[in-house]
Amino acid sequence: MKKISLSVLISCLLILSGKAVVAQQVEISGGLTQKVLLGEEKDVFNPALGYEFGLNHHVNDYRMAHSLNYGLNFGIFNLNRVISEEGYSSQYQQLFETKALFRYDYFIYDYLSLFSGGEAGFQFINLKSDQKVVISSQRATKVFSKAIIAPQIGVNFELSPNLAIYYKLTYDLGYYLGDQPDWGGPTSKWSYLLTNSAGVRVKFRTGYY
Repeated sequence: MKKISLSVLISCLLILSGKAVVAQQVEISGGLTQKVLLGEEKDVFNPALGYEFGLNHHVNDYRMAHSLNYGLNFGIFNLNRVISEEGYSSQYQQLFETKALFRYDYFIYDYLSLFSGGEAGFQFINLKSDQKVVISSQRATKVFSKAIIAPQIGVNFELSPNLAIYYKLTYDLGYYLGDQPDWGGPTSKWSYLLTNSAGVRVKFRTGYY
């Protein structure tokens, strides 16, 4: 009877100690992003430059060499039209993205981890021009929308348990919902972009379970 009681006590202590090593954290991230267009639009627009921001829930099990992340990412970019003989260099697209994120980090060393995952969400597009005469007021106020699925891979350089620098490579597959911008005359509703991103991740501990 004493042996059984001792075994139960040891098992409970192991379970409790196991739960105590799983940390929950809030992760805030931000960085610079470049989007390179592929397909029909690559000859119409220059690569897009912009910023991305993320707010994620980070779960790290110290018994394992991995962590899970899920949350939201936001981005804002300007996509400039290629200079042409007609002089359209003043025209550009203003892009705003909001996407749900899932990311899996695998630690190789304490200071280095690889990650893979994906994002899914929407991109909203405004047509802009530095010359008001180039674009009508009706087109200037119209918002185009696109659904996006974006698998990604990358690497984190862990400066500390709460601070990391990341590099991310993403393939954006988009589909216009409804009308689409006709600058350059692309006929397909599909769009393809290759995205390079680099920035900083900061984690704040919220508890254990």
